[in-house]
Amino acid sequence: MLVLVHETLDRMRFTGAAIKEKPDLAASLVETTQSLPGVTNVAINPLAGSLIVYHRGTPLQRNIILDHLNVQTKIPIKIASVKTAKSDTAVRAFTINTVAEALVGAIMQRIVDRALHAVVAAII
Repeated sequence: MLVLVHETLDRMRFTGAAIKEKPDLAASLVETTQSLPGVTNVAINPLAGSLIVYHRGTPLQRNIILDHLNVQTKIPIKIASVKTAKSDTAVRAFTINTVAEALVGAIMQRIVDRALHAVVAAII
């Protein structure tokens, strides 16, 4: 069994006896996981039995990695009570929302300005 023991916005750390006991499986995990789109780095420590996956930090990317590891290893993935960087996620969501709101506001302002210009031009 591989256990997701810790994750942050763009990093997941797994542990498992299979990583210690099966070096060929560990090497295969690194190679195939590294080739996934959005994965930026993969590190493995066979002595500690840990696998660290760095990725883009989206929920979709997280699910792709979990699905891949489950299929690749044919070993169940357990998600432990992991600590996550919720503050990073909240800051990122706030930033994305702020940018989206600013963009929509700017676009709407541009549309209104053009409409007003068109009305004024039609009147004159």
